[in-house]
Amino acid sequence: LGDHTKKIVEYSEHCADDNKQARIRVDGPYGTLPFNYRRYGSVLLVGGGIGITPILGLLRDIYGHTRRDTKKKYPSHCIRNVSVVWIMPHAAESSLFLDLLNSFHQTSLEDP
Repeated sequence: LGDHTKKIVEYSEHCADDNKQARIRVDGPYGTLPFNYRRYGSVLLVGGGIGITPILGLLRDIYGHTRRDTKKKYPSHCIRNVSVVWIMPHAAESSLFLDLLNSFHQTSLEDP
């Protein structure tokens, strides 16, 4: 674990010892993705509200979905597990992307 992550773990353990809920805020990254997520076996994607849109781009890449060229070959990756956490004020907002998210889920079941 990195220094910052160790501090988060220590804080969480301290809160647990005191029977308090740990409050942790996560922010960023902003702009381009500064690392190669394709080299990890498991990926956790977290977005809030409209923050699902860049995640959809990552999911398109991971599952080989593209709007322009369905025969395009994507470089291989070692991702075996993908988890998406999408937080929004109202559940009805999910209807905008539900079909697309379901198609990614279906692809994951067909080609695990």
